[in-house]
Parts: sequence; structure tokens; C-alpha cells
Amino acid sequence: MKLIVFLSLCVMSVNGHQATFSTEDFSQRASLANGYLKLYWKANKDTITMEVHGKTTGWIGIGFSPHGGMNGADIIVGWIKNGTTYITDRYGIENGFPPRDSQQDVKLIMGKECDGWTMIRFKRSLESCDQQHDRSITADTQRVIWAFGETDPIDEDLSPPDIHRKTTMGSLSLILVGDISPSRNNIVEHEPGTKTILLTNNKLKIPAVDTYYHCHLIEIPVITQKHHIIKARPIITKGNEMLVHHMILYQCGNDLKNRKDLNENGTMCYSPDMPAHYSTCGTLVSAFAIGGTDFHFPPEVGHSFGGKKNSRYFQLQIHYDNHMLKNDIIDSSGVELTYTAELRKYDAGLIVLGNTIDGFEHFIPPNAQQFKTVGHCQSRCWKGAMEFSKTPSIKIFSTLLHTHITGRSVTVRHYRNGTEQSIISQDKAYDYNYQEMRFHKSMPEIFPTDHVTVECSYNTTGNKNIVLGGLGSQQEMCAAFAFYYPKIDLSQCTSNPVAKEIYSFFNISKFSIAGINGLYDVQVTEPEKYTGMTGMHVINKLMTWNDQTIGEFWRREVKMTHSQICAGQHYRSESFTFEPPEVSSPYIEPEKLCTNLTTERTIVKSKIGCSSSRTTSMHVRFLFAWLLLTTLLLH
Repeated sequence: MKLIVFLSLCVMSVNGHQATFSTEDFSQRASLANGYLKLYWKANKDTITMEVHGKTTGWIGIGFSPHGGMNGADIIVGWIKNGTTYITDRYGIENGFPPRDSQQDVKLIMGKECDGWTMIRFKRSLESCDQQHDRSITADTQRVIWAFGETDPIDEDLSPPDIHRKTTMGSLSLILVGDISPSRNNIVEHEPGTKTILLTNNKLKIPAVDTYYHCHLIEIPVITQKHHIIKARPIITKGNEMLVHHMILYQCGNDLKNRKDLNENGTMCYSPDMPAHYSTCGTLVSAFAIGGTDFHFPPEVGHSFGGKKNSRYFQLQIHYDNHMLKNDIIDSSGVELTYTAELRKYDAGLIVLGNTIDGFEHFIPPNAQQFKTVGHCQSRCWKGAMEFSKTPSIKIFSTLLHTHITGRSVTVRHYRNGTEQSIISQDKAYDYNYQEMRFHKSMPEIFPTDHVTVECSYNTTGNKNIVLGGLGSQQEMCAAFAFYYPKIDLSQCTSNPVAKEIYSFFNISKFSIAGINGLYDVQVTEPEKYTGMTGMHVINKLMTWNDQTIGEFWRREVKMTHSQICAGQHYRSESFTFEPPEVSSPYIEPEKLCTNLTTERTIVKSKIGCSSSRTTSMHVRFLFAWLLLTTLLLH
């Protein structure tokens, strides 16, 4: 039987549509160009091995770009011509032909052609010594660009006419190394004995507004014994992929006072007339954002589900981005949960860390190339929640980093007794349209005396007014959703600088906080020259923002007193303020040493075995049937 399995991996084509090459147990994969290009890869501490399958008998190109375009990209192009595989290391220039790099830092492993498909496997260093044209492949989000042509290069090397003849191209953001999801080859999609349940909207008509938050209270059937959720999968209505910005699933209280709260399709979130039971939805279960995929819990961890101690009521919150203000969008998106009666060792929890969402204590100056905000989770909150839950420590195994469109990087830092520990999670090349979970093999452990921060960097170049913190995509957030175990009763630990210290920077000495024009703002009462104005008017219209004032504001804000929100389903800390921690020993990232691969293998003879797709497929089918029959007879 093993012989048959091996043969099935080496078959060039068994269906006449796509060549099936052995993927050598690559741990990661991605589909590009609507499935006409497939990328497989695996990495160690020094190198990455990639295999590209393209629906072409021409050339294939893969590149790593700073912004998703050709300019500044590190590009690898390969092709198979007259039985020989070629690969070249190139670099991108703006809207032009990618010249060949003078230093070839890619090693060709093999190539094949079969049934109209081309496969090329190669290796390169994560940290190349060519600082001029090669880009480092790091744990940050990578903008992967791709292209392929229908024919081989006319001459011995790629030339400008080759890329202008029937070329298909595009880009996609991916996490290639580091805090990457577990190997998809090691995940069983449907474990024996598991069940699934859908928590979705039901043909909801989306209002013609730019930003809309919808909340839907859902009752699940009675599940008499405790189970564990082991997988959560986002279900996005086809065509609405760019409309659904993020989804959060909450577990609510179990004592439903009024069954009318279970209306058919929910209501607008944060509205004054939200049903009462929504206020009990304090336990985070899952979180997805645009670009995110299936979430698998580690083998020893699951989210508690069913039984007497777990509520049957859930709140599905979806943030819709309807920038085109369409009035004919129907959506049935939501979450599919996979659960099992085979309980795992630990119950999982989910907590949101970062800045508290509001616009009068969290905002970003206009026209800033870089401005950072920091949200804290102070030790007093960890200590209170762990003591309440009788748990000595927790371990973080996954994070989802989250900002809106001006966000450029997110870092989750960890402090203990004034010493900064290894960074928990980081993305220096954050992509608003690709917000994927990051998995942490080290599983950093948080103790009651620890302090955690979420630091976000923004670019507001071109903005004339400050960018307010808030729910809308044109507003900003700074958050990290952290999955951990064992579960404690803590779902939110966020902070902002206190308003008094913020507005003192703008010489506003007295004010009141009120809802103004649908937003929270401050009404200035002193000094007299600002009396009757709003805080936002003073900051936007009367403040001169330039590099100097932006820098001064940042240096002042980073030292301001913070106000902490610390809450779970049952645990609530009294509101308190604190000073940012003094760091005596900051974390220093290990130095990355470059490596050069030997480059003698940029040309290899291609492996033959699929020159005639129809004949080969017929021979393979015959051989496969003969082996199967022989095996059955032997048994």
C-alpha cells in the first residue's frame, strides 16, 4: 500500500487539468492567480526553500517587494527550455524590466514540466549578503509579487519583450517565516468524532454607510456535556471578502431575561436601543480580520464549550466596510466552530490588549511620517485576574495584531522587574488587508508581576486633521488579540493616557467630556481664549503640526499617566491609574548574520517524464490500476 501512496505523489497528471508534483512535505502553501500559480515553502533558521507551480510552459517569477510593486523588489525568475531549467536573481525598477543582479544569490534545486504546468524548486538565504538588491525575508508580513508568461524567453536570458507578451501578474501578502501558522500538512481538518456549528448572519442587508458594526445574539442547541472548540473558521459570503473587515465572537451570560433579545438578525452595535442581554457578552471566543484564515488550537488546548458551566448564548459582531455606500449588499457571514468531546488538557482564553478605543484620549497627529502610541496592561490587572481565577501564570500561544489604514507596525512587548523580555509578537510591515494570526512556539509566560504593552506606529502623511481613535476604518485602533492558556477571567486589558495630561500639552487647563456631533470630545472651559471651543477644534485648527511639534507631543505622551480598563466576564477591577514602567534593561534583538549560497546551480537538466500529457496520463492510470489490483490480490 505504501508503494501506491508514493506513486500518487509522483504522478504528473491524473485529471488532465493540473500537474501533481511531489511537494516534499512543504509545511506551508498559498494559492495565487486564482489557482493558476501555487507556492509551497519551508524554512530553517538560515534559508528558505520554495517551490512554484505555474499553469504555463513559459517563465515564472516570484518576488519580495517593500510595498507590493516592482520598484525595489527582490525577484527570482525561472523557466524550462529544451529540457534545461534556468533560474535568475533579479531586482525590480519602477514600471520597468527587472535587470539581472550582478550577484546571483539563489540556488536552483530542480525543475519539471508536465501537462502544461511548470514546477521550479529553489533555495535562498533569509538574510542575503547582497544589501543592494536583495531583501531580507523576516517574520514581518511579506508583499509577495508574482508573474508568469506563456512562452519561454526568446534568447538565452529573459529580455524586455518576454515580459510584455501575454504576462499575468499580481501581488499577495503572506507571512513566510517566524510566527507562522502550524504546518498545514500536520493538521487533520476533520478529526474523528468532531462536530461543527455555524454562527452566522442570515441574509442581512447592509446599510449604505461607510462603517457599520452589526451585533447578532445567537442561541445554540443544548449540549449537555463539556466539549472543546478546536478550530474556528471564518465564513465569508462570496463577493463580500473586502466588505467584512473583522469579526469577533463573544460568549454571553446564560440567564436570558427576554427571549425577544433573540431577534432574527441582530441589531446595530453600540446603539442606545441594544437589547439588555448584549451587555452580558464579556468573554472573547474568536477573532478574525480581513485576510485571516482558519484558526486551529494547539493539540493540548481548546476553548470550553457546552455543559452546565458554559452559556448557550453568543454574540457575533461584524465590522462592515462599505466605502462605495452600496445599498444592495446581502451578507450571511459568520464563524464555523469545530468542537469535540475529547477534552484537551487546557481551556483557552482570549484577551484584547492595547489602547482603549476612544477619540479624545487616543489620536494621531496629522502629516506624521511616523508616530507611535502605546497601550498598557499593568501588573495590577494581571495579578487581580490571576488571583480571582486561582491561576499562577498564563502562556500566550497566538496573537492577532490589529490597526486600521494608517497603521504601519505593531509590537507586543513584555516586561518583568524593569527588564524587557523577548518580544511576544511583532510585525514591522503591517498590512491592513492581511491580518493573519501569528503562532508563538516559545509560548511566552505571563506572571502576576509582569507588564505587557502594545506599541503601534502610524503614518498620517497627507492628513490635514488628527486621526481619532475609534471604530471606523478612517479612525484608528491599536490592539493585539492574544490567545492563551489556562483561561483566566480577563477579556480586556487596555489603557490610554489620562485626558488631563493630554490636553495640558495644548494649554487646555479645564474641560468637560461630552458627546458632540455623535463623537466623544472635550468642551473647553479654560483658558478663556478657548472657552466654548471643542478640544478637537483647538488641536486641529489652532495647533501648528510639524516634525518638531509631533516629536514633542510623542516625547511627552510616552511618559503620561495611564488609565487602565481591566475586565472579564465576572472579574472587574476598580478603575486605576499608573505610571509607565521604568525599563532598566531594554530588549536587544539578536544580530542577524548574512549568508551566501553557492550559486553554481542556476542551470540544471530538467527531469523528463511528462512530455506527452495524454500518453503519460494514460500510462500512469494503467500502472496505478495494475498496482492496486496486485496489492488487493496479495491481501
